[in-house]
Amino acid sequence: MIYKQSVTRKNQTFLDAIADMSQLPKADVTTLIQIGGAYLKGKRHKQADTPLRPGVSVEVYYHAPIVKRDMVLDPKAIVHNGSGIVVVNKPSGMPTQGSRDRDDNCLYELLKRHLGGYVGLHHRLDQDTSGLICFTTDASLNSDVAELFSEKRVIKRYLALVRGPWPFNDHQTTVEMPIAPLREKGKPTIHVTSPQGKKAKTIITYLGEEHGLLLVEAQPVTGRTHQIRVHCQAIECPLVGDHLYGVVAAYGMKLHCGELSWPAYGKLPETSIRIPPPPIWQEQLPPSLAERCLNWGST
Repeated sequence: MIYKQSVTRKNQTFLDAIADMSQLPKADVTTLIQIGGAYLKGKRHKQADTPLRPGVSVEVYYHAPIVKRDMVLDPKAIVHNGSGIVVVNKPSGMPTQGSRDRDDNCLYELLKRHLGGYVGLHHRLDQDTSGLICFTTDASLNSDVAELFSEKRVIKRYLALVRGPWPFNDHQTTVEMPIAPLREKGKPTIHVTSPQGKKAKTIITYLGEEHGLLLVEAQPVTGRTHQIRVHCQAIECPLVGDHLYGVVAAYGMKLHCGELSWPAYGKLPETSIRIPPPPIWQEQLPPSLAERCLNWGST
């Protein structure tokens, strides 16, 4: 549900204005504000007792039931913390950033709560993708990190489980196909290869095959939305478990950002971090591919 209006009454608090507009019980409104679904003058606002002046705009976004999730970040997910940089191994199923109706369940907010100080967000992973994301805890590093990403000097390597067969003679291929959004009313926006799209380049390497399943390494050179998923679909090696671009499976999508590395730049030291995919991969992948994942993580 979405409600938007300007405050007309004097001496209202933020909570009162949201309750009047939405006609929700104040207990639900309190929760809604706490989880990040209420906005004041277009910005997310979490202070229920803020006094408002007539004319200011308030809005809410929510899905029933309105429930607060008491989530905390597992400290073991932090795989690097030093020199103003934090790298976190995000679990599959957790959004990187909040949605319009809540932000209490996203990695960015959980990390800020865990560290108790400034945290800068510079890139994202899809909700169902696991793996490495870097954050800054020193705002003076933001420009250096932004330039590394814009100059494509940050190397990201992913592991992906896709449906075979491998269609190339060589073990490595470079996919250069522009990607554009495809919007249809009433449907989620997807992305497709299109001559009218933005340039997109992914290096995909064959690592192994068993029972018609392929383990590949994907290195996106550009950073388009859903790039690896779209490019794998385009070469007829769709991701297993990908409900938008792949093939249905009894388990979730297997896409893991297992490596982040960058050269020394400005105040940033040279950094390289590699981590294997989650243990669930060992349980669900064919034995030879599961072993290959472990070997990849240790090289």
